[in-house]
Amino acid sequence: MPESPTRKSKVFGGLLGAAIGDALGLPFEGALRPWLDEEPVKGMSGGGPHGQPAGTWSDDSSLLLCLAESLCSGYDPDEIGARFLAWWREGLWTPHGRAFGFGHTVAAAMHKMMVGFPALKAGQDGEGANANGSLMRTLPLALYFAGDRRRMLKAAHQVSSISHAHPRAMMCCGIYCLVASRLLKGADKREAVEEAIRVADDYYRGPPWQQERQHLAGILSCEALDLDRFQVRSGAYVVETLEAALWCLVRGRSFRHALLIAVNLGGDTDTVGCVTGGLAGVHYGREAIPEEWLEALARKEDVLELCARFWEAIHRRRAR
Repeated sequence: MPESPTRKSKVFGGLLGAAIGDALGLPFEGALRPWLDEEPVKGMSGGGPHGQPAGTWSDDSSLLLCLAESLCSGYDPDEIGARFLAWWREGLWTPHGRAFGFGHTVAAAMHKMMVGFPALKAGQDGEGANANGSLMRTLPLALYFAGDRRRMLKAAHQVSSISHAHPRAMMCCGIYCLVASRLLKGADKREAVEEAIRVADDYYRGPPWQQERQHLAGILSCEALDLDRFQVRSGAYVVETLEAALWCLVRGRSFRHALLIAVNLGGDTDTVGCVTGGLAGVHYGREAIPEEWLEALARKEDVLELCARFWEAIHRRRAR
């Protein structure tokens, strides 16, 4: 029986897993499931709608890595927003020097910060602000604030609101963080999800969350975990992405298997891959990541160095 991964391995695995899942799915963004059933994704490749080389990640991982780097100096929403803006304007934490692949809601937030809006006032709070653009980047908060549920959830909601300020998007980010924090503690995959859902079901009962519960019924009841594959939706809607990632995590037999399941669902393959990869990386640890996928990852050494700095920041925070 393999040895359980250490906490450090889980932290490294989460950040690396998210970037690798993103890169694995990027060439197939928008692909229809029947096409992928005929020719399934089996490994890292390039090309696709963005015409990028193998191992390239999208805005998903860029913003996740910006968040992780910001947390190395402590939690400050305005500083996080400044790093997101540096990604947008200067290519911070992009794989090849420029931002690409972002959605309208993220773009609108960047424009508002450019003209002086504070980070926590830059997001949109309408019904249309429920794409997965904040869910994809939220994992570092779960790793950084693990053990402090109140602060973790508050931070998840705040960082979501930098671009996606609708309660539904914030709620999905909170649930994702609850699952990741339990995986970090070593819980079994399904047990981690079910425990997180029990906490979320209790936490998200008052305003402004109550009216959103109907939209997350499949998650809050755990019924989404037992769907047949043809029932799993994998678009850019935040609820679909979270449902798909939890389904892939529970169904996956290994890190590799979970990510291949995720990408071969089709649809928003880079983000479903990123969100699934973060959870699977935390569960299985750094050692479970296929070396050929890691070797292909753009800026691999830079990402590994950031993982080390982020781990030290977590260690310092836990030591206080």
